[in-house]
Amino acid sequence: IEVLIDAINLLNKKKFPIRLDIVGSGPLEAKLKSLSKNNSNIRFLGWQLESEVSNLMKSCLALVVPSKTALNGDSEGLPTVILEAINLGTIVIASNHSGIPEIIVDEKTGLIFKEGDSKQLSLKIMRAFEFNSKDKEAITNNASKILNKRFNSMIQSKKLEELIINNINKMVAGE
Repeated sequence: IEVLIDAINLLNKKKFPIRLDIVGSGPLEAKLKSLSKNNSNIRFLGWQLESEVSNLMKSCLALVVPSKTALNGDSEGLPTVILEAINLGTIVIASNHSGIPEIIVDEKTGLIFKEGDSKQLSLKIMRAFEFNSKDKEAITNNASKILNKRFNSMIQSKKLEELIINNINKMVAGE
């Protein structure tokens, strides 16, 4: 989130003011509030009901997911919030972290920036403002198609079932 706050601060310095709503809370909240104390456009909304998060995502320009690898090497794979945003028809701006590029392809299904690069993130946010309704519809439709094709739980379950059955058949056949 520090990268996102830095990007918003960069945009404000360029006289490109953007409101940022940060949902959730946790051990980094005090540090993040300190980083954004001079920016009245950054709001910390704290914990929200799922319905309120959905309403926020539906009404925002984009969902920004600035994921990065932790100092201890931990990474989050593909954040579920990206899939939720796609289902809601929200443009996603995300880092090229871990599994995110499996669904977010720059300018096709969302916008991608280099992990940890606040300057590049600020440029991607500005790019999202340039999208007209036709651009937004194309990007969100493309993302939805990939989501339904590659991340459909019924399709994935069927593939897993087939894999298990094939392995069992091989074991029975003595292979």
